[in-house]
Amino acid sequence: MTSVFNDGKTELTKFEEKWFKRNMGKQVILVVTHYGENEKAAAVRVMGNVLCRNKHRHITLGTNIKNGGKPFNSNQILKWTLTEPIILVGKIKTWYKKKK
Repeated sequence: MTSVFNDGKTELTKFEEKWFKRNMGKQVILVVTHYGENEKAAAVRVMGNVLCRNKHRHITLGTNIKNGGKPFNSNQILKWTLTEPIILVGKIKTWYKKKK
């Protein structure tokens, strides 16, 4: 799950900086609650005590690259279907895109 996508142009708020400093490396539990898709992406919505800038906390499952899909397209999913709960366990960490 992407909490904050840093494109190099957007600064973290003071709250976000403190949250990440306090929680980095900690284990988190997320519960899958819904499934959704559009013509470019598929995702599951999750509940959990994790910082997130998106309107809906979600995990992108995949994208339709033949239709121009990118991971951000999962933010545009409008219809979500309730699912049986699935428990996921993860860890708060930072991921950096490698420079070419």
